[in-house]
Amino acid sequence: LLVDRMVATAGRRRRRPLEGLVFVVCCSSSLSSSSSRHWAMALSATTSRLRCLLLHGKGETGAAMLGSFQQRIAPALPEVDFVSVTAPHATPDGGFAWWTLAPGERSFTATRYAGFDASCAVLQRACDETQPDALWGHSQGAILLAAVLAQDRLGDELFGPRARKLILNGAAWPKPFEDPGMRRFERADDDAVAHLPETLHVLGEADRVNPPDQARRIAACFRGDVFVHEGGHVVPDDDAAIAAYREFLLRP
Repeated sequence: LLVDRMVATAGRRRRRPLEGLVFVVCCSSSLSSSSSRHWAMALSATTSRLRCLLLHGKGETGAAMLGSFQQRIAPALPEVDFVSVTAPHATPDGGFAWWTLAPGERSFTATRYAGFDASCAVLQRACDETQPDALWGHSQGAILLAAVLAQDRLGDELFGPRARKLILNGAAWPKPFEDPGMRRFERADDDAVAHLPETLHVLGEADRVNPPDQARRIAACFRGDVFVHEGGHVVPDDDAAIAAYREFLLRP
């Protein structure tokens, strides 16, 4: 395994001495060296905390998403340890993506996500290593979660045995998995989704990247909770959003 770099701070645990923390950096790898990327995590010495795996959006990195969470969300949720993984496909802007699309296509119009299987392998490796209690995806990372649910791929424990909460932030309709996947859940009764993890769908009324109506449609498929904010294509971190995250993540 190739260790990239450590991405962790002790800022949200100032009440504890630095030596009371364990910082770990590991890697996830796929079939080629070009898609071998790190996942990074900051763990406390106790095992009683929840662990949440972050899945970034297109053109970003796991390290960047983890760093942004450590500004406000992580300090406001001291009961949760956040870990992150980076997607395997490089983008021209120096970031990474969970799949690639033809020019002019969007995730909600494309009929195929090139590289999707490689990303599922990276995700499964990260889940195997980190054993998350929850996963939190933003934008393309949120669409990835919806796509996995649409395939009903929980029998292979893709998310790991402990993951029972998913947060989908700024998601769009996963078009390649529309039929029979998503539409099957749209048509099914509530019992058909009872085995799935609980979901919280966060959408911005002013989102001009992924239409918020698509996030609502995904939420309806999985019978998930919905939190609406006035902003755009962002992960909100105001008091109302923090309260929604806390209620969802910490409830039994």
